[in-house]
Amino acid sequence: MEFIELCTETEKWFETDFVNFLYSRDSEEWVKYRLMWNMCRDKYDKAIMMSSWADAYDKPDESKDLDYQNVLMKKCELIVAKYMSEAPRWTDLISK
Repeated sequence: MEFIELCTETEKWFETDFVNFLYSRDSEEWVKYRLMWNMCRDKYDKAIMMSSWADAYDKPDESKDLDYQNVLMKKCELIVAKYMSEAPRWTDLISK
């Protein structure tokens, strides 16, 4: 699917496609993907993420869209990695 077509899909379509994408991944990665998905502001951000994650979608044609995709994905990955590394663990809770 072309990137521009992906941007015009409905919210319900995005959510359904995202769930299908999650089930195609290892369940240990689900939290990371769900956290990144929830950082999306709008359908454009969701289209950017889906085109980055799923091979079924074309990458954006415009260089500004590609630049934004790189920035968004790197920023989200850093934020999610930091959040997950600082999340409390059962061992932390028991030892306190």
